[in-house]
Amino acid sequence: MIELLIVIAIIAILAAIAIPQFAKYRIRAFNQAALSDLRVAVMTEELYASENGEFLYIRTRGFWAPTGTVNLWDRHNRKVDQINLSKGVYLYIRTDRGVYSTYTAVTKHRYGDSYFGAEPDAQGYFFAKKASYVGKRLRRRDCPRPHPGVVDFVSGAGGHNWQKY
Repeated sequence: MIELLIVIAIIAILAAIAIPQFAKYRIRAFNQAALSDLRVAVMTEELYASENGEFLYIRTRGFWAPTGTVNLWDRHNRKVDQINLSKGVYLYIRTDRGVYSTYTAVTKHRYGDSYFGAEPDAQGYFFAKKASYVGKRLRRRDCPRPHPGVVDFVSGAGGHNWQKY
């Protein structure tokens, strides 16, 4: 009987250690899915801009579709491309409407703890991380308004403390 209690105690201790670690690894995987989808969106934007001299926008008020597919439109309201998002990832792309000379893009996984952002005026990516972000959806106001020639992902933009990734 004592042996059984010792075995149960050891299993309980191991579970107490393993379960929080497992949760951290899941959050990291969710964050990587959002960052990967942001990279795809940035590549799509940059490729189109290199050929056409302007950036694309998302006409459906921003971001995620139930199918996981987001359509990208040009200034003439023609569907040009689409991005297939990972399950649970939200994407928002803003352009300087009417000019289409710059953009800001933000992604977040519903169960991740980080927002990721990118723009053509800065090299690399940005992130804002906080434990309270888990379970929150991406909103339009999370994406800073784009301004040509200016880095828009600064502390406080979109209500987040953006940092270089």
